[in-house]
Amino acid sequence: MPQWKPRGRVRVDLTWLQRWYRTLDELLPHQARIETDLFARLRDRFTLAVELVFYDLTSPYFEGTGPADFAVHGYSRDGKPRHRQVLVGVVMINGWPIAHHVIRGNRHDDQTVGEVLRDLERRFGLRRIIFVGDRGMVTTANRAGLTARRHGYLVGLHRARRSSP
Repeated sequence: MPQWKPRGRVRVDLTWLQRWYRTLDELLPHQARIETDLFARLRDRFTLAVELVFYDLTSPYFEGTGPADFAVHGYSRDGKPRHRQVLVGVVMINGWPIAHHVIRGNRHDDQTVGEVLRDLERRFGLRRIIFVGDRGMVTTANRAGLTARRHGYLVGLHRARRSSP
């Protein structure tokens, strides 16, 4: 069992932690189906009306080499450019996390938006949403792609980019 440390931190025995990680490895091939089924249950149980879709990325880094096919050098949000990293994108709807994506660490934030939108449309059947993202995801191409798909968007802009759409 986990043991709580002062200041709300938890200490987990390394053996248990490794077991938990192995369990996640076994669930990985079923990720898409699990996320889709959980979304369907949330939608039905809570009468979830999808309006706003929040998407954000973070870039965890590895002290070692990390997974060879994903962990690469890229823009480091943590100021660790010498470390390999991956991007982890989380999609939230009405406060519920419904999907996540693990992406190669050298991709730019704006290069992930189209892929995530296609996934939302394909797996979750979302046809009309308002996409909420930060300024790292804003490009003319992404705004045009959202408009072409008949989606709305709410995004932060860099000061220099404050022009009409």
